[in-house]
Amino acid sequence: MTEPGTAVLDDAELLRLTATGDDGAFGIFVDRHQAGIWRRAMALTGQRADAEDLMQETFLAAWRGAGGFRGGSGRAWLLTIVAHAWQRLGRRAAPLAASDDAETVEALALRAGWGREDGDERAATVQEAFARLAADDRRLLVLRDIEGMDYAQIADVL
Repeated sequence: MTEPGTAVLDDAELLRLTATGDDGAFGIFVDRHQAGIWRRAMALTGQRADAEDLMQETFLAAWRGAGGFRGGSGRAWLLTIVAHAWQRLGRRAAPLAASDDAETVEALALRAGWGREDGDERAATVQEAFARLAADDRRLLVLRDIEGMDYAQIADVL
């Protein structure tokens, strides 16, 4: 494992160590990616309890499959796992209520410079528009604009 002041291990190394039984390495991997997987799970499920279940399934599958990781982006690998876990659970993407993405939309509004007095009104407008999008369109926006993935990564995940 890494000690303070040493090089940070990449995802491939963390997963290699996980496959050899190093639970600490997997803990670092989870800490690194849990926020993004949470956002994805919420975008898919629209419900906190379902997102928690999906997140648990995703990281359990990642832990079990750590030895099969072939390199590349750990985040893209996890996003693929979460999509497959969602399909295995036999669920369809539920429409998101406007309140489910309040933090995400607020963060986007702040990044867009909407911190002025009229920012709350603009953020609400964006939030309402986001909630009206089809589930597939919301997924694309989350992967591109929130997760920062390029189109090739998005294609791999979807």
